[in-house]
Amino acid sequence: MITIQELANHINALPISKAERDALLVLIEPSFKFRDFLKNKYGIDDIAVESLINLQIAPVRDQLNEGLDKLEVNDYIPIAISRIVKVVIEFATREQYTETEELSSSLQKILYLGMTDQQGNRF
Repeated sequence: MITIQELANHINALPISKAERDALLVLIEPSFKFRDFLKNKYGIDDIAVESLINLQIAPVRDQLNEGLDKLEVNDYIPIAISRIVKVVIEFATREQYTETEELSSSLQKILYLGMTDQQGNRF
């Protein structure tokens, strides 16, 4: 599991302005707040939270990947991110987490960063 500090280090290494880096750091916070919400709700640690979230994604992995193999990388990344975010937001809603809009934006940005290198090139 990546920590907020590890993600902050990745963001700080990006070739973007300080203002953009600062904005990204603010944008990623809701994802970590959601993890904290789950940790507090269930009395679990970081690893268990990550497993809990992954358990929501695993059963629909085939659906998440459906049709992506026919697309170019630049086309499938936004679709893949959108699908994953939808699953997590549905989970957050079932868990009665109230800050889903902020979480959605945060997850989209984190997943996008995870699928790009430090020069902004997509994998």
